[in-house]
Amino acid sequence: MNNNFDEYKNAYENANISNEADIRIRMTLENLPKRRKKYGFSIAAAVIIFICACSFLIMPTLQVKAYSIFRTVFGCFVKENNLNSNYDKYAEVINKTVDNNGIKITIDSVLSDSLGVTLGYTLKTEKSIKGAYLDITKVFVNGKGVRFINNCGYYKEINNGEYAGYQFLKIKDLPEKYELEIQVSNIENIAGKWDFKLNASSAEADRNTLFSNSSFEKVSGNGTLKISKVVSTPLSTYTELTYKSKEPIINKDKIPYPSMIFIDENNRIVNIEDAQNTIIDQYTYKTEFYIKEGSVEKLAIIPYKAPEISKEPRKLTDDYEFYNLRSKTPFIINAGDLGSITINSINETSEKVILDCSTDSIYGDWIINSLGLGYDINLNMAPGISNFNPIYYNKKTMDYLKTIANFHNVLLEFDKEPGLNKSKYTLVFEKYIKNIKIYPELKITVPMK
Repeated sequence: MNNNFDEYKNAYENANISNEADIRIRMTLENLPKRRKKYGFSIAAAVIIFICACSFLIMPTLQVKAYSIFRTVFGCFVKENNLNSNYDKYAEVINKTVDNNGIKITIDSVLSDSLGVTLGYTLKTEKSIKGAYLDITKVFVNGKGVRFINNCGYYKEINNGEYAGYQFLKIKDLPEKYELEIQVSNIENIAGKWDFKLNASSAEADRNTLFSNSSFEKVSGNGTLKISKVVSTPLSTYTELTYKSKEPIINKDKIPYPSMIFIDENNRIVNIEDAQNTIIDQYTYKTEFYIKEGSVEKLAIIPYKAPEISKEPRKLTDDYEFYNLRSKTPFIINAGDLGSITINSINETSEKVILDCSTDSIYGDWIINSLGLGYDINLNMAPGISNFNPIYYNKKTMDYLKTIANFHNVLLEFDKEPGLNKSKYTLVFEKYIKNIKIYPELKITVPMK
């Protein structure tokens, strides 16, 4: 079925990640380009990477400043939902090339804002390489070495031996105009020296950056939750949360509210790209969230707790509910604290299954992303470590969902796998989300200015 999904799922099952990552990975795009992590200097905060399917409203290109930007960044990644469409509007043309050890790298464009720097690049080589991730080892701003986190980026091969990619360097306290120097020491398995000096400016992006000038807090039984800072640039949004506990926090596993749901002014869940947890002292921790959506005018932030993931052998029915495609409609599927969804009708063709469904829940994005198709299900199988992966709705539906105002009578299309018996499909719902605990009493709404 979905081999790319299997690859990412297996990687996450074998990694030390948060429960939130397990939820978000289920929303990963089929052909998501690879991403890698790099930390500059001694960054002490533990970083949790969330792979998520980020869709966008299809819109015409506002201004193509150079063919290279359109091709390498806007063309390859915005259209594949991995990069905010504002990149094309605010990016500056660079077109600087360094050729070393048989690999030619061109920094095509750069976008600087108050949260960091996004680099768009192409890479060409006749060598056999394992990937096109830029191993950036040092960053200088106006000649001074700076701390940075380089853990958000994507690349893909666009022609034989030619790659396109972008990487986001999180750098705090950047000046409005500056000289940026980056040093690249490796391209996956190939060592070399690719140094770039370029000028960058965040002036245009800063003029369209929104801030929250006040702090907001809620008191729980065990402490105080506080949103102390929110910055929303045209490209992404940063939120700083602190929690002051009445009880000592022994380690990061004991953080009371490590996970948050972010809902924008359109009552839609926005996707977390990165979160960094830091214990300040034995009673205080800080979490910094980076959200892919930019220019957010209002954020509602709601804590939740995800259930523990069992590593023990389990039956499929422990993790999934199954519904015959010929079930009498309408029927309701309960999603616990998240609400419920009504399946109004099921239409099956030789190539697709189309669901008409409705939900009034503000967590509708999550509920809908828990629906899928299963194939040739044997519910009597002995418990085991399941490699079962449902088929999730297609790209057409993904784009459509970002254009609607609510989830009333939403049509979801699921593509059947070619060559398989058409009569063996079933509707699948993931039970996992039923056990998510939501804390609506701790909801904090932050207006932006």
